[in-house]
Amino acid sequence: MSLSASRLASAIRTAFSAYAWWDDSAPMAAEMANAIAQAVVTEITGHAVVNPLGLIAPNGGGPVTGTGSVQ
Repeated sequence: MSLSASRLASAIRTAFSAYAWWDDSAPMAAEMANAIAQAVVTEITGHAVVNPLGLIAPNGGGPVTGTGSVQ
């Protein structure tokens, strides 16, 4: 499953609903959750270093290389 800012925003709104100060019906509630979610997704997809699922070894020998990415 790939990262989804909209799915994360929904989870953020659900988590915040446990707090008395959170008003999910407020006009800025969705905007705030969306902004937080987008920032998190951008940070993870832009900076995460993931080990590859399989080993990538050069044909001529040498160290195993390669990284994956979060999508």
